[in-house]
Parts: sequence; C-alpha cells; structure tokens
Amino acid sequence: MSNNIIYLGVDLHKEFCQIAVLAANNNITQHRVPTEREPLRDFLGSLGARKCLVVEATGNWYFFHQCVSDMVETFKLAHPLKVKAIASARIKTDKIDAATLARLLRADLIPECYIPTMIEVHQRELLRHRMFLVKQRVQLKCRIRATLMKNGLKPPIKYLWGPNGRRWLDGLDLPPVFRFQIDTMLFLMEEQSRLIGQAEERIAREVRLTPQAKLLTARGGIGEILALTIVSEIGEISRFPSPGKLASYAGLVPSTYSSGGRTLNGRITKQGSRYLRWALIEAAIHAWRDDEKLKRLHARISRRKGRKTARVAVARKLAEQIWTTLTFAKIKGVRYAPPSVGEEIEAA
Repeated sequence: MSNNIIYLGVDLHKEFCQIAVLAANNNITQHRVPTEREPLRDFLGSLGARKCLVVEATGNWYFFHQCVSDMVETFKLAHPLKVKAIASARIKTDKIDAATLARLLRADLIPECYIPTMIEVHQRELLRHRMFLVKQRVQLKCRIRATLMKNGLKPPIKYLWGPNGRRWLDGLDLPPVFRFQIDTMLFLMEEQSRLIGQAEERIAREVRLTPQAKLLTARGGIGEILALTIVSEIGEISRFPSPGKLASYAGLVPSTYSSGGRTLNGRITKQGSRYLRWALIEAAIHAWRDDEKLKRLHARISRRKGRKTARVAVARKLAEQIWTTLTFAKIKGVRYAPPSVGEEIEAA
C-alpha cells in the first residue's frame, strides 16, 4: 500500500460534513466542512495527495458525489445498514463515525453500494416523482369518499371517477363546507392527472432512448413504466453474476435460518431495492398469463400456498428471466443507455 495515499471518511449531513483524514502514519485529523461545492473542493484541493474517500449513502450523497468525485482517486458509497461498526456502536458521534469509515476504507472492509450513473439517477427520480403524484391522487379519492360517508351518501356508480361519476358528484346537494371540500379535491385531482400525464410522456420518451427498457416491453405484463423502473433500478446488469443474485437484490428470495445442521426457510427477505421488488410483483400479476412456464409455476404454487405466494414466486422467476434477457443483450452489444439521452430530452 502506497505511503502517499490518504483515506477520507465522511460523515455527511445537510449543513456540514465531518471529514476524518487518515494519513499513512495512522494519525487522524478531523475537519468540519460546509456541505457546499466550493468549500468541499477547496478542502480536498488543499490536501495535495492521492485520496480515497468513503461516505455513507444518505439523502444528499448524490450532490456530494457530483461535487468531489473527480478530485479523488477512489470514491466509495457505503451501505449504511451494513457498516456494522457504526450501526451497532454504543457511542456515536460525528467524529467517531468519520474515523471509523476512514479505517474501514484503508482495510478494504467497506460494504459498498452501487453508484448509479447520472442517467439512471434521473430516470429513478422521474419514476418516483410519478409514483408520488399517483399516491397523492389516491389520497384525494379517499378523502372524497370519506366526505361522502360523513353525509351518509353511497355512490350509485361503481366507478366514481369516470364521466358519470363526475356528473353525480357535481350534482350533489351538500352543505356549503362539504360542497367546497369536494369541489376543491376534484380540482386537485384534475391537476394531478394532468401532471401524471406529463410524467408518463417523459417516461415514454426515456423508454424510447433506453434499449434495455424497449426489450422488456416486448414481454407480456411489462409496460413502459415497469420496464424503465426495472432497468433503472438494476443499473449495470454485469454487477449481478447470476440470476439468483438479481432476485436477491430485489428481496424476493426466502430468508434462511441455519444452525446445528438444521435449515429453515422463512418469508422473503425484502432486502435490496423496494422499487425493483414492487415493479417485478406488479409485472407478475399479468406476466404469467402469456408465458407457459410462468403459468405452470403460478398454478402449482397457487394450489399449495395461495395466489399471493404464487405471485411472489412468479416475480422471482421473472427476475431471473430478465437477468438472462439483459445479460444476452449486453453480450450482443446493446448499449445500456445512449450518452446523449440528457441532451435529447432537453431538445424535446
């Protein structure tokens, strides 16, 4: 190990960073730097040596990465739940956490997170923004139903949110305060639907620019939103050496308890990307209808353990099939994402 390398452990916060600098002589110095681009770059520039840096994956890690990644030789993103030396410590301070990260980095004991590309980050944010808007619209629908219940009203129409349901809601004779509530929430729902439509147009454009997502939409049960979610959450497929590893990353493999020669399998782990797990389970609802292997699997598990368990089993098998599809696409030279995607989106 070269003597001129220094190791930086960063405890990242909203307003400041606590940075522990571990030198070759084992001396640690502590520095508090504002979480701003210029102060961070000035500080790293003042060190004047080869630098390896590690920071935990917190809410603003992406901004920090954009600021300093080009100034360090190695940038590692630590998995916060797996850095046990910090997560299980009885005494926790910013300085102790930063110093612990620096020592783990030097010993090459950092449990790393995958650092997504800029394109993947933007795709994920777009998809999660749409999900946020959809959840808000669902909340508005629930509040309208609650207002109707307070007035003892039962909709005579099964689907309340279509044209007939809207005419019924508009024609209700309600006390002024409840009439105002429903009118306000209907207006907000219309705005939410308009914004959701705009988000879905952007998602469709991203799918057209992402060959892997286009491949997945050819499968039954996977539409544009699910395809882009799966591709952006997976990232570089080569980081998963086997189909089982991808299923494990989605948290769709059973938990295992093994001791004294006895092994028990429990519920799925739900560890990893919850967005990928959601997308695969949503796709599994329809995917088994168009695939004979998945149809047989769904029927077999349904008889033994019920439809919900069968859906999870199909989702796990679907993850394995997707691994094969994306791996062969990479071998055949399908580019993961065009480098000009950001420029094309802006131009559009």
